[in-house]
Amino acid sequence: MGLDFRLTVRDNSVLGGQTDQDDTVITVNGSAGPFLVSSPNTGSEIWYADETRTVTWDVNNTASLSPNVNILLSTDGGYTYPITLASNVTNDGSHDITVPNNVGTTNRIKIEASSNIFFDLSNADFEIKAGTFEITSNQPTVSTCQPTDAVFNLDFAPAPGFSENVLLSAIGLPSGATAVFSPSTISSTGAFTMTVSNIGSVSPGNYPITIQGEGQTTFVTQTYDVLLNVFDNNIGEVVLTSPVNGAQNQTSNSLLTWDALSSASQYDIEVSNTPNFSSLVETATVVNGTEFQTLNLVAGSIYYWRVKPVNTCIDGEFSEIFVFQTANDVCNTYDNEYFENNDNTWETFSNNAVSARVDVADDIVVNDVSFFMNATHSDVG
Repeated sequence: MGLDFRLTVRDNSVLGGQTDQDDTVITVNGSAGPFLVSSPNTGSEIWYADETRTVTWDVNNTASLSPNVNILLSTDGGYTYPITLASNVTNDGSHDITVPNNVGTTNRIKIEASSNIFFDLSNADFEIKAGTFEITSNQPTVSTCQPTDAVFNLDFAPAPGFSENVLLSAIGLPSGATAVFSPSTISSTGAFTMTVSNIGSVSPGNYPITIQGEGQTTFVTQTYDVLLNVFDNNIGEVVLTSPVNGAQNQTSNSLLTWDALSSASQYDIEVSNTPNFSSLVETATVVNGTEFQTLNLVAGSIYYWRVKPVNTCIDGEFSEIFVFQTANDVCNTYDNEYFENNDNTWETFSNNAVSARVDVADDIVVNDVSFFMNATHSDVG
């Protein structure tokens, strides 16, 4: 069966576009195909750089249409395929390739006919890892209170065929701190720890630390970043920023904001309709943020709010109390419209705009506007 296609192109010349076209016929073989990638295809595969992997596909009688194929790799989830893994290899359903050092999680395979137009793509992204080793952790952030040591629990996983002893070290420790690894070297899959000590001499704050592993034969290195949070028994007071104290005409879903405290890991928020907070309208805990969106406020009401900083070591004191008032939702009608420059006339056979002006003297927040227009015309035919 033949399928006829025509491609037409037109240029964008402002002086008048020109066109050109070309025709082609694609002949479909009903006894061949489907031509399908079978591995990797599920997304669960993990490849390691420099190892040998077998790519497989279903030929399904397509070798007579193209006796050879190309195998390509995408590193952007299948948008482009710039890396050639094999070129003009036999279309027999299987071929061994060497995995390139394109570490990432959004890899896909494309197998295309070398002398035809058919191809197939793998259905899901798969991962390529370094051909050496990998350091990971289920808890890369550790918080500690002075003077308690901080202990990081980490995992070591070598690639297939990698058996070197790997020396562990820490880069970027805060001033005054020391780190000890147990074990200090590692060569097989397993867990290890990094204990950061002398925390009492470290200033409170947040410290990124890089854990480095170095092979003792090839001296290849891999790194993994963790975060150390050091707190003491002092915590500052939160400064509220918005709505400002005494604000009026606020929306019923007001956004509450405050300045960040480096000594806080989270904030407790209270909103009340009484100045002594005996009745709470809303409460929340915000982690890694300095704002809270209210949801349950009523129009035309007065509210009080405050924020308490908290960290692993201590609960701080509540901030200064701020008060604000939500706006009354009212519907006002204004009929004092006026026109200027004859803009109340709709010209026949024209696309001119008609506009009216209304002066709103009230001190209100406008959330919605609706209007009614009455027009007369003489064209009744």
